[in-house]
Amino acid sequence: MTLIVEEIEDSDGDGEEEAPSLLFGMRSACHIDPIEFARQLSQGLEELLADPDLTDEAVLKLSQDYVREVAAHEVGHVLGLRHNFAGSLDADMSPKELDAFIKDYISGNDLEKYANRTTSSSSMEYTEFKAAVFIGWKMKTQDAPLEHDKGAIRWGYFDDKGVVEEKMLFGTDSDVSTFGDIQRFDYGTDPLLAMYQEITGQLRFLP
Repeated sequence: MTLIVEEIEDSDGDGEEEAPSLLFGMRSACHIDPIEFARQLSQGLEELLADPDLTDEAVLKLSQDYVREVAAHEVGHVLGLRHNFAGSLDADMSPKELDAFIKDYISGNDLEKYANRTTSSSSMEYTEFKAAVFIGWKMKTQDAPLEHDKGAIRWGYFDDKGVVEEKMLFGTDSDVSTFGDIQRFDYGTDPLLAMYQEITGQLRFLP
């Protein structure tokens, strides 16, 4: 938030701070399906626990990053941000690359190569477990907010019209299932590939 304020304080270069606009008129709270949440969380945990290289230290770090992402989501609501289930459409990592990140994380490998990658442009997604861990890790290691969240705050708090012209991807609760790629707990730009990856993960743990 500090970074955004510093950028916007004198956006027209006249030496004077810009007047903020009114806070968003709508604050959406989470009404999550507890069964769906438990299913995706347990699947993510099962995959982690099946890794022979998993250590207690790695479990702690992964858990902290996951909680960090969830907490950021709820703070977003406090700031007035709505759900954005289109955030994952800005992911530039394939499901296999995301799996590789988790493996590198668990193994303690250098993660610098993932610094400029993303799994979502918004913390206001309902993010699947591994992608949420990735976002939590980025929040821990970088100061910059996610692109859509940054734009939404600039628009809502500082009346920055330029954000609208950027036409960032956005889809909220009322858009779920209206479009095939606006879903809760999905991942990536290809809904069919994401579903295939999810089914593959489930089959992996069948007896």
